[in-house]
Amino acid sequence: MYTVDSIQLPAGLTLDAVKRGVRKALFIKDWEMKEVSPGQIQAQYKKGEKYMLAVDVKFDIKSVGIVYKDSVGLNYSNGEIHKTYNERIRDLEKMIRAELDAF
Repeated sequence: MYTVDSIQLPAGLTLDAVKRGVRKALFIKDWEMKEVSPGQIQAQYKKGEKYMLAVDVKFDIKSVGIVYKDSVGLNYSNGEIHKTYNERIRDLEKMIRAELDAF
């Protein structure tokens, strides 16, 4: 299973700027989102009735992390999951990096 422990961010970003960048990336990639606390957004991606995946996106002014939360239809077992999950997470990571200039 692909995990994103820490996307390192450039210096000088405010927490609000990081949140806007994360939310924009999620929106562009068609994720549903809900802010559950400062620095944490729960996000969910659904492909019709085919599958669903849910993650916690945790962030501060230095980094962003994406943590697996739940899935349906992706055969999660013992830390292994369908390649679709990994593809979606890599795609989201790439978009977050682009929105926050974190390369």
